[in-house]
Formats: sequence, structure tokens, C-alpha cells
Amino acid sequence: MVCGYSKKELKQLVTNITILDEDQIYAFAYICDICAKYISLTNRIQAKNDHLAQEIKQYLIANYSKPITIDQLCDYFFCSRGTLLTHFKSKYNTTIHKFLLDYRLKKAAELLTNKKQTVKEIAYQCGFEDPNYFCKVFKKEYQCSPLEFKNKEMPN
Repeated sequence: MVCGYSKKELKQLVTNITILDEDQIYAFAYICDICAKYISLTNRIQAKNDHLAQEIKQYLIANYSKPITIDQLCDYFFCSRGTLLTHFKSKYNTTIHKFLLDYRLKKAAELLTNKKQTVKEIAYQCGFEDPNYFCKVFKKEYQCSPLEFKNKEMPN
């Protein structure tokens, strides 16, 4: 007996399974995805111990030095884009992108004050793939370039 069925009954059930074509499978998957997004966005189901946002935050902190995409996070946490973004935003009142950017900039500022690395090395170490972009967002956040910040914090 498996799940309350005899081997004979299970064999009969498997034999009677309707084989779907590829279009039908994609249609069912699409419908399931829409239903999951609706349930998530309308908060129809709320787990008692919903730690998704906290787990996402911990993952971002542990992996900030690596390239991270929303699609990678969805795959890692086995959830839809909507679920991922909604849970994080509702818990921390910021987007994943903004949180990650702010965290990377904070770490870069720490490294600029404590290390004798170049700005370019620090940019890469903090997960920025483009040092020019790093300089641009750093200046916007700290009102000075990373090099100016470094020189202020580490006088000769």
C-alpha cells in the first residue's frame, strides 16, 4: 500500500493519466504562476513564521561582493519575483536593489577608511562591476568622490 492505494490501483491510476501536449503544459504553468502571484500580492496566505524577507537580507549581506540578480534570488528562494519583492519591501520599506546598493556603499566606505587598496579594487570587492558606476553612486551618497573620501579619512 502506498498512500492508501494498492499496487494494482496505482498502476491503473498511472495508466489513466492524460498526456498533455507542450502548449497545455505551458498554459497550466502560466495559470499556476498567475495564481501564485495573485495569492502573494493579495496576502491570501500568510505563513505564521514567514522569514523570507529576513533570509533574503541575510543572503544579500553574505553575498554582497558577488553579482546578484532578482532572477537568481527567485531561483535560490524558490519563489516568484512578485513574492520576493513584496515580502522584502513590506518588511524593510525599501527595495532589494536599494538595500544592496546602500550596503555595498557602506562596506566601500569602511574599506576606504581602513585599507590601502585602490578605489577600483574596493569597487570590485564590494560587488560593483563598473568602477565608474561605483564612483557615480558613491558621490551621490557621500557628496564626494571615493578618492576624496579616502583622503579625508586617511590623511598623509
